[in-house]
Amino acid sequence: MFNKGGSTLLSLTLKSFCDWKGIEITDELGDGDVVAVVRNPINRFYSGFLHRLSWKKNLLEKWESDYDWETKPNPQLIDELWQFLTYCKDSESRGDIDLHYGRQSFILESEGVYSGRKIKFHQIEFIHPQIEEAGMIKDISSNLDFHSQLPLIQPNTLTNYLGLIGDLGLEFEGWDSHFFIGTYHLFKKGLDGGHHRGDSIRLKIKVNTHYPEIGEEIKKWVERDTQILGYNTQLANERQTNI
Repeated sequence: MFNKGGSTLLSLTLKSFCDWKGIEITDELGDGDVVAVVRNPINRFYSGFLHRLSWKKNLLEKWESDYDWETKPNPQLIDELWQFLTYCKDSESRGDIDLHYGRQSFILESEGVYSGRKIKFHQIEFIHPQIEEAGMIKDISSNLDFHSQLPLIQPNTLTNYLGLIGDLGLEFEGWDSHFFIGTYHLFKKGLDGGHHRGDSIRLKIKVNTHYPEIGEEIKKWVERDTQILGYNTQLANERQTNI
């Protein structure tokens, strides 16, 4: 599995589930097909910028205190954004870019993922809603009592919603769906409000509104990812998340 979707939440949930099932996790890519969890390339670019901006605490604090979606971003922030775009282009061409900021297609290539393998892309913007929907339990028997040994969430409940599970080759039985969804919500509660700096979608919208020229340059820069990862459809671009 290749995870560049930026989701600590999904990674922690899958790690806990594998520990629960006694499934060994290795750093080896192996020879089989690859399941790649990816993220909207434009949103990922902006969140990467805000992550890098954390080195400049004063600027980041100014940005995070500005929750008005209409206010024009500080010109100094836009200068930093131009510099970040230049850094991404130059360092990727040299091959020494911090992989937090590299385009996802570049990382796939640099890590040898393509090498004749079939890649199944799963967009993180769809995964989280699917887990949330599976967790809205509608099929619990109204006659379930405290003595029942049946799982509250049936094994196939999650697999019916989430294609990622089948592509990873994970088999659910007994209380597995219950454990997976419960663990997901436990980590989500702990991560909410703190595991992403700033709001990449808010910044993207404000840049596109007030500084469309750099918005277009960023769009051109990630266009390759947009095409390869399947974000060139209207539905994919309507899905927005900061998870």
